[in-house]
Amino acid sequence: ARTGQRIPPRQWRRTRLRVILLGVATVFVFIARYRHTGGTSLNMSPQDNPISFESSKLTRMLSYAYLHGVYMRLLCWPQFLCYDYSMDAIPSVTTPLDCRLLLPCAGYVGLFGVVTVALRAPKRYRRSGLMSLAILVVSFFPASNILFPVGTVIGERLLYTPSVGFCLFVVAWLHRGFSGRPRPQTRQSDASAAHGVGRRNGKATSNGRANGRVQQVVEEAAPVPRQLRRLVLCFGVGSAVTAALVVRTLLRVQDWESSDTLFLHDGRIQPTSSKVQFNLGITHMQNQDWDAAVEALLRCAWA
Repeated sequence: ARTGQRIPPRQWRRTRLRVILLGVATVFVFIARYRHTGGTSLNMSPQDNPISFESSKLTRMLSYAYLHGVYMRLLCWPQFLCYDYSMDAIPSVTTPLDCRLLLPCAGYVGLFGVVTVALRAPKRYRRSGLMSLAILVVSFFPASNILFPVGTVIGERLLYTPSVGFCLFVVAWLHRGFSGRPRPQTRQSDASAAHGVGRRNGKATSNGRANGRVQQVVEEAAPVPRQLRRLVLCFGVGSAVTAALVVRTLLRVQDWESSDTLFLHDGRIQPTSSKVQFNLGITHMQNQDWDAAVEALLRCAWA
């Protein structure tokens, strides 16, 4: 299809029919689930999600926005990982002047930036980019505290499905970066073929077009070293990031080897979570380390 060509009406009708059927099926599933379960009641305590119990609406909005930034940071660079973020592990944001709001602002700007990149991408990559972003955003939306409060402050498990969309977008972006421009040899063969056609038909216009294509090949062959440097740079950065994430994954897997190793590790890095300190205190008691158990339980009481 040529650039700027309109989508055929038949294809538009198929697309509309698919969207309508998907919407009707989704509504039917929601209604059937509601009639079967009789609704869903959320029994949540202030220890699970203290932000939802804040009396100020502004504080809830700013704190939820900050949580979006924390989720984006975990998705892009999971340096700090913990199995619980309750109570004062993430203090509420009470004022718009809090410098922590720079994190969600950067996340929102980055999200709009990648959406713009996906919309301006060639048609070959636009569909995969937009679909991956849709998987990321739509799957995260129920856990964003926008429609209803969630029974946890931060849940790393809630990023399992959004991470699929994130990884798909990274793969599509890397594929576009590594594909580059068409090879000059292919265009040169096309130019030679066009030149031969012009010589057989005796048309001067065909010869002129062939000469123009040859000149275009010469002009496009020049930036190949620059493109090669870009590919090497992307490959080096991608390899370094992948290696760092692999090491981080292996270290985190070792933390989850048993409940004792998990409670001991996360208890050292998360001193303001009451659940984490309580589990740490119980673990020290089981190991008969009474002094460390008392200190952990005191931190649990003050959290």
